Amino acid sequence: MKWIIKYLNYIPTTCPEELVLKAELGDNLEKGNNSQYYKDKLYNMACAHIGKKVPNEQADDYGEFLLAGKRQNSKELEELKIILENFSHEVRQ
Repeated sequence: MKWIIKYLNYIPTTCPEELVLKAELGDNLEKGNNSQYYKDKLYNMACAHIGKKVPNEQADDYGEFLLAGKRQNSKELEELKIILENFSHEVRQ
């Protein structure tokens, strides 16, 4: 999550947390009004999974864990992959 925030100026979602949740929940993800909705939802999922309140950094780690398991099924991640491949190709020229 930190890498996404630090190095990407564009992601096809409101925030990195929405990207994670879309990859994990797909069409079952309820649409939020703002990025805080997705941040809170991911944080609450992390707390529920771990069984207690956790620091934000641990919730981010949980998000990275979820994202790693859904790489192949996320259209948003596929879009990011294409963006990064194009960027990499342009930088090498």
